[in-house]
Amino acid sequence: SNDERSRLFKVCRASKWDKLYLIVFLAITTGARKGELMNLKWEDVDLVRQTAFVQTTKNGLPKVLPLTDSVIKELQQYKWDKGLLFPSPLIPSKPLCFTKHWQRALKEADIEDFRFHDLRPLMCLLFSHEWSFFRSEEQRLNSSHVVISYAVFCLKKQKKQKKKHNIL
Repeated sequence: SNDERSRLFKVCRASKWDKLYLIVFLAITTGARKGELMNLKWEDVDLVRQTAFVQTTKNGLPKVLPLTDSVIKELQQYKWDKGLLFPSPLIPSKPLCFTKHWQRALKEADIEDFRFHDLRPLMCLLFSHEWSFFRSEEQRLNSSHVVISYAVFCLKKQKKQKKKHNIL
C-alpha cells in the first residue's frame, strides 16, 4: 500500500546504512534484482543517458536499467568512486550484506512477510498506468527492450496470480 511504502521509505532514509533508501528506491523504480543492484559499479552509471548497465543478469545476459530523475538526484548525493555502489566496508571489492539493515527497516516500518525481492513487482504497480514513461524510455534508449521487459514481467506476474487462485 502507499502507506507501507511511505513508512518503508521513511525508515530506510533514517537507517544506519546511508544507502538503504537508495537501493530500495533503485529496486522499486528499475525492477532490478538484488544481485544486479549489489554488483553495480559507479562506472556502470551514466548520468547523461540516465541509465545503469548491469553486466550480468540472472540469465547471464547484460541489460540496461533506465534511471528516473529522482534516482539520478539521489545518486548525486554520494561520493562517486571506482568500485561498487554498495561495497562492504571491510572488503570494498565485495558487496555489502545488508540483510540486518533491511530486516530492521521492515520491523521499524511495521511490515511483515515481505522480502527484498518483493520490491520488484512494485515497479509494475507504480508504472502500470504510466506507459508514457516506458515509451519515453524506449525512445531515449532506442530500444524496445524496456517496454518488452515490463510487459513480460507483468504477464508473468498475472500468470502466477491466476495459478495461485486456481489452486485455491
